[in-house]
Amino acid sequence: GSEGGSKEDKRRAEGEHTESKTNKNVKNVKNVKENSSSENDSDTQSGGDEFSATKKENGHYDYPEEFERIYNLYPYQRGNKLAGWRKWAATRRRGVSEEDLIKAVKAYAAKCKREGTEEQWVMHIKKFFGPDRYYETYLNKNSGPVGEDKEKERLNAAKKRLEERAAKYE
Repeated sequence: GSEGGSKEDKRRAEGEHTESKTNKNVKNVKNVKENSSSENDSDTQSGGDEFSATKKENGHYDYPEEFERIYNLYPYQRGNKLAGWRKWAATRRRGVSEEDLIKAVKAYAAKCKREGTEEQWVMHIKKFFGPDRYYETYLNKNSGPVGEDKEKERLNAAKKRLEERAAKYE
């Protein structure tokens, strides 16, 4: 034997220490989830603003008519409707008008139809209204969506860089 005990004893002690840390972390994660779910439900309880949804006894939600209109215009409803509603409500609370959001959804739906976008490639509604604000791409009032032009410019610049790089090796 050596002075600090056997290697097996050390491993066993480290394992017990790691296990207790892991158990504490799991408990903390559960507490955070429980707290955050009750906070998130505060928007879905009755008594909110005009963008609030109400939770029915059966667990389903009554969404505002305005959101239902937009949701029904959206090219393909997939993903979590509640998550989409939350992003939409946050967007509306930031002051974006219903008219602008309807224009954006209609423009996106038209683009998907025009390009024959398969359902699996249609952006989830929560991403469309999310923090990256993809809906803004479809709000250009003068011509087609701004984002398409920017994307074309970005792709052309990338193509040019690749061609220049390839020319160096010829």
